[in-house]
Amino acid sequence: MRYDVIRMCLCDDRKVSYLLALTALAWGLVLLNPTDTFSTSPAFSMMAQIAPEYVWGLLFSGFGVLQLIIIGRDHKHFKPISGYVQLLGVFIWSMIALFFYIGNPRGTGFVPYITITFLSLFCYWDIIRFQKQKTRNDVKKIVAEDNGKLVIRDAGEF
Repeated sequence: MRYDVIRMCLCDDRKVSYLLALTALAWGLVLLNPTDTFSTSPAFSMMAQIAPEYVWGLLFSGFGVLQLIIIGRDHKHFKPISGYVQLLGVFIWSMIALFFYIGNPRGTGFVPYITITFLSLFCYWDIIRFQKQKTRNDVKKIVAEDNGKLVIRDAGEF
C-alpha cells in the first residue's frame, strides 16, 4: 500500500529519471564553470580534499549524459544496466548529501540531495520491480509436449 502512494506521487519513473539526469548534468556543468564554486561552502572543501572541482564536474556531467542515453534509448541492451545506473545515482547523491551534512550539520544544504537520493532509490526499485515482474511473466508460460503436441501451460500446472 505504501509503495502505491509513493508510485502515485512519482507518476512515471521515466520522467523522474530524466529530471535526475538533467540535475546531474546541470550540477556538473556548474562545477565545470571557471568560477570557484568550492569556496562557497564547507561541504565543498571536503569534496576538494578528494578531487578538484573539475573532476567532480566531469563525474556529474558524465553521469548525467550516461543517464540520458540509457533513458532515451529504449533498447534491450540498455535495460539490464538501467537499474545499476540508478543505483550508482543513489550512491553519488548520498555522498553529496553526506558531505553537505558533515560540512554544516545545522544547515539545510543536505536536504535537497537526500531528496534526490530517495528519488533515485525509488526509480531503482521501480526498475528492479519491473524486471522481476517481467521475468515472472516469462516463466509462467512454459512450452510442454503433451501426446506429441506442443502446449503452453502456466508454471503452476506442473
